[in-house]
Amino acid sequence: MATRSCKQCAAETDEEQRCKNRTCKYSKFCWIHTRKLTGFTLGKSGIPNSGTGLFAWKDIPAGKVLLEYKGERITKKAYDERDSGYGVGYKTRTGRDMVVDARDTQSGLGRYANDCRPANVAAGHCPGYNAQFFEWRSPAGRLDVYIEAIKDIKKGEEIFLNYGDNFF
Repeated sequence: MATRSCKQCAAETDEEQRCKNRTCKYSKFCWIHTRKLTGFTLGKSGIPNSGTGLFAWKDIPAGKVLLEYKGERITKKAYDERDSGYGVGYKTRTGRDMVVDARDTQSGLGRYANDCRPANVAAGHCPGYNAQFFEWRSPAGRLDVYIEAIKDIKKGEEIFLNYGDNFF
């Protein structure tokens, strides 16, 4: 995983001052502002050896777009030469294999959503998938990858995705 330096939270406080907290794990906001502005928080995943998981900080209805899966856009070949583990693949309109690689923790919160595999469900570590990836192509042709709820998600529940064929 890439390492990066910590930086000051980009949010403003209620007093219209820049937040003095620093962020190392979250995106551009500290943990307090991440919860407040995005509705998500990070914590220890319920799946053993999975590290950090993404959790809902408020109730989320099925069908709601949760967040964009952000990261560096690179070719599959370049991705295969890295030690990442955070890539979601897609094809361009011309058929080129590309990857959104979210190995940099500043790329976004979506990288913390874990895959709840059948073996994890059977072992009682997770209840199954409650979210999925979907792709949206802008009129200009840019493809973005998002995560949406496929079930109602209660406050405090971990977000689980099926990384499936799009996960490298």
